[in-house]
Amino acid sequence: MKELQLQALKDLIASKWENILEQPQALQFANSLMGKDRRVYALYLTQVYHYAFHTARNPVQRLGYSFWAETSYDHIRGFMDNLSTSMQLDKKQMTFFYNHSSIDDKHAKDVEKILLHICKTEEDWKAVSQSATITLDLTHQVLKAVIDEYEKLVRDKPSDFSILHSLGPALEKNRV
Repeated sequence: MKELQLQALKDLIASKWENILEQPQALQFANSLMGKDRRVYALYLTQVYHYAFHTARNPVQRLGYSFWAETSYDHIRGFMDNLSTSMQLDKKQMTFFYNHSSIDDKHAKDVEKILLHICKTEEDWKAVSQSATITLDLTHQVLKAVIDEYEKLVRDKPSDFSILHSLGPALEKNRV
């Protein structure tokens, strides 16, 4: 039964990632914006900081979050490879992503073992699935907010991140 619940969780997360990556905004970003302007990455890092700072820390929430976060590389690897190519970066310039993904492969297996040990009832699995879904949806909202702010910047519309206009030349000059 536990293996069936774990597979159901895997299927749920795979479906969520597929939905996120097929959103028109994500496709537009991947096809036309990615790699064109580094201000979008500054926005992303700012949003991620705020998200991580406010993420709930109780054990069940953490297991749900950890499950999708540790397995996310299978879903985003193609996107990140395209990002690397479009920004003309090689793997040694993206060491965090590539090294971290191999570390997280082990973490993913650890999380699965913990889930199979800890989750004993249907309610346990439901709680993990719910927290995984909610935190992945929140991450999706962060990514959408980054794209929205980036679009404001490139269209010269008012943005809370207008300071990035002045950083644009410095970011280009200091390409990694």
